[in-house]
Amino acid sequence: MRLAEHDGLFIPLDVSFDGEFSVFPEWQDMLEISIDTAAAKLGGEPVAKKVFFINTFTGKMNVVLEIDLEEMQLANKYPNNGIVYSQVPLRLTNAAKLPRKFANNGFTVLGEENIYLKGDYNKDDWVTSAIITKKRVFTLSDDFNDPQVIPATEHYRDYPQMYVKENPVTFKWEEVDPTLGGGMWVTRDRLNHDIWDYYGDIPDANEQEIKDIIDVKDATYYDLFKQQDPGGELAKTFEWAPSGESYTYGMMPNHVYQDHYYNTLIASYRGAKGDSLEDWRYREHGEDYNRRKYLNGAFFILDENGDFTGECRDFVDYEPFTENPSLPGDLCLDRRGRLADGTTYEDADNGITAPCTYMSYDQRFKTATRSPSDVFFGGAQALWIESTIDFFYQLDFI
Repeated sequence: MRLAEHDGLFIPLDVSFDGEFSVFPEWQDMLEISIDTAAAKLGGEPVAKKVFFINTFTGKMNVVLEIDLEEMQLANKYPNNGIVYSQVPLRLTNAAKLPRKFANNGFTVLGEENIYLKGDYNKDDWVTSAIITKKRVFTLSDDFNDPQVIPATEHYRDYPQMYVKENPVTFKWEEVDPTLGGGMWVTRDRLNHDIWDYYGDIPDANEQEIKDIIDVKDATYYDLFKQQDPGGELAKTFEWAPSGESYTYGMMPNHVYQDHYYNTLIASYRGAKGDSLEDWRYREHGEDYNRRKYLNGAFFILDENGDFTGECRDFVDYEPFTENPSLPGDLCLDRRGRLADGTTYEDADNGITAPCTYMSYDQRFKTATRSPSDVFFGGAQALWIESTIDFFYQLDFI
């Protein structure tokens, strides 16, 4: 922080903030004031601006300071010593070439809140770079459309399950509203199973009918939300009379049309692979597309836990969903106790499948003097393993 204040770029919280807040909107208001002040200090647009969007990992509206690094270089607003320290959420865009005063300068960003990398980062004219944050690093594409409505999940809320009850007149098992009770949940893959008869009370022909209804219901849901929404503001309502369902979502997340590269050291208190807020895998005009994230550098977790204490849960924007919907700081579950927040994050049962993140070992980082298997963690390549926190106390690369 002292280096950023001395000859770099220090982005503080508003001076009126006393370190205490009671409700989440108060925290958001304080962030907005701080971001407005920082954007003005940097000269406003096109260098810096305030941006709002739904973080589909958390379901919360985020407010961030977006800095266009290309415009920062053109406006001579870059930090002289290459160090940025931010106490507000930060998004860096147009960052394929990092701004710097001298050719041999590196570029280091430290944050107390989430940091978002939008588009290629440090891809052209590579320089030593580090992204270090107390929260989470999100890697976005250039196509990210700043959604203003929580996008729909890939499947309807309870997929692949359905609540059914025997009709006393026709003696057929049919989908009903689960709040009425008296029925049971069935799972698509267990209906008309080749080996096991999971639902002995339901005739085989009736099981196939239910299975077909699940497919029709899911296809109807998907068709409703699969359209693209360049502005991120459109919403539609899915209604399904048999179950009494009615809920509104935005369109499916934007498609990513090209691979992206993030060449930097990344250290955070949460997974550094970068959570997926977009549709990196999709089908269009009869063709399947699979875009990839390439993280090239050094990657590690500062603390394997990184959880916030109970009194702070309401004010962080990346808490996972909870089994207890009464906790206001977490994403809620639907009335049937299943994940129903509409997010698209990669480990949600009903979420869009995230792309595999490809990590590679970059010899240009000083940590390359040590074995990768000692330094780095988890990825698509068998080489990587998670390091222990004790390892970092012996490093002297900073």
